[in-house]
Amino acid sequence: MKFLIFNGSLKPDADSNTFSVCKMAQLAFEKLGHECEIVTLRDLDYEGSTDDVNDELKHYIMKMFDMDGVLFATPIWWGTHSCHIQAMLERLDFIYSWAKDNKYQPFYNKVFGTLVSGGGDGFQHIHGVLYSAASNFGFTVPPQCNIESKAQGIEEIKADEDTLNQVKNCTINMVTWAKILKEGNPTASARHGSVDINESLNEGKRIPRKKGQKRKSKKHSDLYTDEDPKGTIHGLGFKDEATARASVSKIRKSGRSHAHKIQAAVAMEQRARAAGKSGPAAIYEQEKMRIKEITEYVRSYVHPDVEKQLKKYEKRATGRARMGYAPGYISYPFRVREGKKWSKKYKKSINCANPKGFSQKAHCAGRKKKK
Repeated sequence: MKFLIFNGSLKPDADSNTFSVCKMAQLAFEKLGHECEIVTLRDLDYEGSTDDVNDELKHYIMKMFDMDGVLFATPIWWGTHSCHIQAMLERLDFIYSWAKDNKYQPFYNKVFGTLVSGGGDGFQHIHGVLYSAASNFGFTVPPQCNIESKAQGIEEIKADEDTLNQVKNCTINMVTWAKILKEGNPTASARHGSVDINESLNEGKRIPRKKGQKRKSKKHSDLYTDEDPKGTIHGLGFKDEATARASVSKIRKSGRSHAHKIQAAVAMEQRARAAGKSGPAAIYEQEKMRIKEITEYVRSYVHPDVEKQLKKYEKRATGRARMGYAPGYISYPFRVREGKKWSKKYKKSINCANPKGFSQKAHCAGRKKKK
């Protein structure tokens, strides 16, 4: 299995007590037969933001999706964690927002631990803040995965029995619980809804279709699944990245509703992640984010009823390869329907002296050009 340690020390690795304890944890993971990488945040050129920023830190944030466990390490600075660890929490905010909007927690099945070094008060406060954040991000926090090293100086840290025992407890428990999560796969059956405390307890639960109810009735939730075989988009897969790209193309060209396309992308991403296919899952995630961008743009700048507007735009796009919502801003390829071709009889019946509608006017303009 794979583990990632984010070192939030403000000092260079050679002078850092926090890094020394991180190194002990890394060696412990490796001794247990697993991979472990340490990322020293102060060495990265990154931006402090709550948005998805394309910088050196993004590579490691994306790497978290492929890990089985993550450990945040920090010294105590004025009773709390370091600025680098705070920056990490802020940078993960866009994933937290995305998870709420899409009702999918990408960090389920992953464990989380904390490492705090330094003398003085602050241990419990730091563990509490980081555990709360980790829980909301979707991580599982196993017991005794909180290392507290009061020893000062690299040599003293190496010889400190208390630090060594806590490192053993943390690494062994993280590995043990990560295995349990991997085998049990709670992602497949756990709830992925929002964490808003005012939401209904029934929200997100399946409401089965009853006998006599229409397939598209709002009284049940079986809208786009196998309960509605005619509406299901067939031929989607996640065997490899090529299959995922072909499937994304099928979703785009399916002619289904906007909500249906989002649900199809979400379902395929979940299945790919559950099967350990990170490449195909990333492709579906990218498509999902793209659909979300379209939704936000239409809702903000066009009309709050997104589905109604997209249907109208798709109808206008009949016969075209692409359609745009605003010049140079965003475009989305819909399935281009063939549409009914005009018969010769109908074309002859059009009165170009008084054409009706845009289509007849365009047809008459074409007649004039031919003449």
